[in-house]
Amino acid sequence: MPVLTESKRLGDWLKWEQENQYSRDIVTVLAGSGADRVLTSGMVLGRATKGTASAAAAAGNTGNGTITANPTVGQAAKAGVYQLVCIEPATNGGKFSVEDPDGILIGIATVGVQFAAHLTFTIADGGVDF
Repeated sequence: MPVLTESKRLGDWLKWEQENQYSRDIVTVLAGSGADRVLTSGMVLGRATKGTASAAAAAGNTGNGTITANPTVGQAAKAGVYQLVCIEPATNGGKFSVEDPDGILIGIATVGVQFAAHLTFTIADGGVDF
């Protein structure tokens, strides 16, 4: 006699649900390391959300200006690393392109002027120009 294995059913783990599938959502699950991602019925999933931001200079940078130590994270912010690149060096000033984690330009930050798109921060000039 053949052995049949039956997969889990919705009623095995879901005891009650809001009307019109209110408790459900369509999401994209990334594979992470590149390995196959297997999801099983009833598996508990979590969502990575944005947290707090911190500033760090890349090795080899010139200039000793600073950026707000803990930039404010806005509603439009994405999880990941934002990149600021000096595109217009100036004595006691300068302009920086600001790219989101996907490499999309979101604006130009000017030294000494608050930038407020995705993140809110201010770049301060130092004794050595950028």
